[in-house]
Amino acid sequence: MAALLEDMRMIGINLNQVARALNSGRGVHPSEMDINLENVQRVQAAVMSELRGLTRRAGYQRRGEK
Repeated sequence: MAALLEDMRMIGINLNQVARALNSGRGVHPSEMDINLENVQRVQAAVMSELRGLTRRAGYQRRGEK
């Protein structure tokens, strides 16, 4: 979980730098946007996987499942 939090922090820093560049009128190369989007999607998938594991370990069942 700590590694995920660190990844999220680094992605946030990168996105903030992109936002600052765009807000100041500078261009951002499309590959930078692609890399940041891929990183966000990777961390999102990892968080969802971790949450599924936690709910499974807690014995949670979705409605209608036995």
